[in-house]
Amino acid sequence: DSEDKDVIAVELLIDVQESMGMNVCNTVAENTSVYISEIIGSGKIGLRIASNLCTERMASAFFKIPLSNLSWKETSGKEVAQGIINAYEFAFHDKYRASTHNKGIMNGIDAVALALGQDWRAIESSAHTYAAINGDYKPLTHYKIVKSKNGEEFLLGKIELPIACATKGGALNSNSSYGVAHMIAGNPNGRKLAGMLACVGLAQNFAAIRALSIEGIQKGHMNLHAKNIAISAGVPTDLISEAVEYMKEKGNYDVITAQEFLTTIQDISPLQNEIFMHHSYNWMLSHVILLNKFEPIPGLINVNRSKHISLRYKLRLITILIGHIVSTIHSKHEGEGIDQIIATCRGEAIVYEVSKNTVEIHNFLIEIIATFNQTINSYVKNRYLKEMMIKEIIDTMEGLNEAEKFKKGHRQLTQADFPVYMEFRRKRLSVSQVLLIDLLCANEDFISKEFIDKTRYLGALIELKTVAVRDTHKYGLQENFGHNCYEEWCRIENIKDINKNEHKLDFLNYVEGLFEEKLISYQKIVGSNDIINKQNVEMYLKIVHEYYADSVKPN
Repeated sequence: DSEDKDVIAVELLIDVQESMGMNVCNTVAENTSVYISEIIGSGKIGLRIASNLCTERMASAFFKIPLSNLSWKETSGKEVAQGIINAYEFAFHDKYRASTHNKGIMNGIDAVALALGQDWRAIESSAHTYAAINGDYKPLTHYKIVKSKNGEEFLLGKIELPIACATKGGALNSNSSYGVAHMIAGNPNGRKLAGMLACVGLAQNFAAIRALSIEGIQKGHMNLHAKNIAISAGVPTDLISEAVEYMKEKGNYDVITAQEFLTTIQDISPLQNEIFMHHSYNWMLSHVILLNKFEPIPGLINVNRSKHISLRYKLRLITILIGHIVSTIHSKHEGEGIDQIIATCRGEAIVYEVSKNTVEIHNFLIEIIATFNQTINSYVKNRYLKEMMIKEIIDTMEGLNEAEKFKKGHRQLTQADFPVYMEFRRKRLSVSQVLLIDLLCANEDFISKEFIDKTRYLGALIELKTVAVRDTHKYGLQENFGHNCYEEWCRIENIKDINKNEHKLDFLNYVEGLFEEKLISYQKIVGSNDIINKQNVEMYLKIVHEYYADSVKPN
């Protein structure tokens, strides 16, 4: 209260679930103000607005590192820990240092918040206000040395701050890259996402004050400065580190030196242009988004969607890229060398050559396949799963290769051969491989050979119907480059006006017949229909129909 008026502040606590919540809180505040005024009985309604200081949404993180594991740059773990504690205590007792200390924490939190579509300004506001919640501005992190029961010493670091995160609504629906970022993060809910941001803030602060207390901050800042210069000079992301080293050797940290570096390396853009041709980053992104909407198959137990998430993401990308490169070699180089690569992957010892124009993309495909094999050999424990993932890569290349041979007339495509052709064409979308990759989110020790086989057969059925939906939708659109099974079907059926929906429905119903035959065949092979059934196929196909929103469905 003041000399001339009394003020009453009414706080409303609202569970906003997975939203950031500002709009909800503002709406509730405005609409309840009339009732609150009636309860009070007199006075004027003032501000009705939410606060960014969300002390009911606290996030925290901590770590404990044995001092024996903390040694760094020829400095003992004990000295490193003491240096970190000294830096923390400096910030605790000096608000000028605390300001920079907390700014470093927010460097990490803000970057992740931006990538995940969060309101980083609101997060900043809440964090800095909380740092001064008791009247003095203090560091958001805390460090001390603790001992275990057996006397071993640890450095304990922890952070606690209010963070309002959202996984629904707001800006998240406005940019597809946010969806991909959330997928990479494991599709966390709001509470877990806030915890992840707290972890990043603590890690950022730990790294910064360790460097500050041991080697000084200038050296680290110069490395960051050099990276920023390299980026501004247009250096490709994968060459940033090399550009930084080049500038160090020259002793010059400027754009001119970074551009000099660019002139010393081979220009890789012709290969990139050849591979992607009409396509862009958004094309690759759209495929990743589609495949990542697929849930692990029903019946898979002990599922942890965040397990091996980076590995699964990497393997999906490589799978997409291999298929696309095979298609590119067919469209640009008449499929030169593909038969030989497939034979080599099957273990055949052959010697062959490709023309000069094909060498670069051919070698790139071999390297990508080798990367896939090396990755699963390093990380996949289940031997049969590993074998089937490698087989799927070979089957994908063979399917695309043989389908192109039909299209180009190297193999005659007739009505009788069309089911065989569709078996090859379905590998255009590697659903079986994606489902196999998603088995890695469970405990591999409990995944049987029979379950892996069922997964592959289910994927084959989804591929058959998916490629039919995809090609029917794509025909006639500007992005319909190259091969299309609907177009091939119309050609052998002698259908002229193929843009009519009635013909598209006829084709999809024809594929439905092929699907029914394959469904019965696969169920007989595995001896059950618990996984290989129409319901499971339709569950995945619904995602495909939503993705190709303008596609038509069979009767």
